[in-house]
Amino acid sequence: MKHFSLLAAGIAAIAITAACSKGPEQRQPGMWETTAKITSLQLTGAPPEVQARANSQVGQSRSTSECLTPEQARDPLAQMRQMMAQQGATSNCRFSDQTFSGGTIRVHATCPAAAGGSAEVSLEGSFTETTMQATMTMNAQGPASAAMPGVTGMRVVAESMSRRTGDCPGAAR
Repeated sequence: MKHFSLLAAGIAAIAITAACSKGPEQRQPGMWETTAKITSLQLTGAPPEVQARANSQVGQSRSTSECLTPEQARDPLAQMRQMMAQQGATSNCRFSDQTFSGGTIRVHATCPAAAGGSAEVSLEGSFTETTMQATMTMNAQGPASAAMPGVTGMRVVAESMSRRTGDCPGAAR
């Protein structure tokens, strides 16, 4: 289940750096500030102390600032796959929906885990050239791990809000 925690973090990070559409609307490259938080976290089979530790993460906001390059703004799905691979998730995800256009974000994927099990991930939201909001929902099942003893499933819901704050440092003017 550790990989599913990493997958959740990776998918939530998509909301931080996911960019745009191939149509007339696109997020602008530049510095983007994102505030993300887990709004719900339920663990199947978790002992009370593990669930309590997980519950301590719910509602805590985390803010980051990142430079979104023109290349990243043009291809958000490549960015998502790269982040999932960096987070230890398998690259064999099957996507049933991959919409980043017309101000709409809608991505649905099923991802098998190397240790067995799978995760169903949904990312829903909206964006303008200078703002974005998204909700990620992940339902995962798999064998318990040493990091999360007894846990055989989890449901995570996370929200993020982003806004462009200016040009990247050193950007050509």
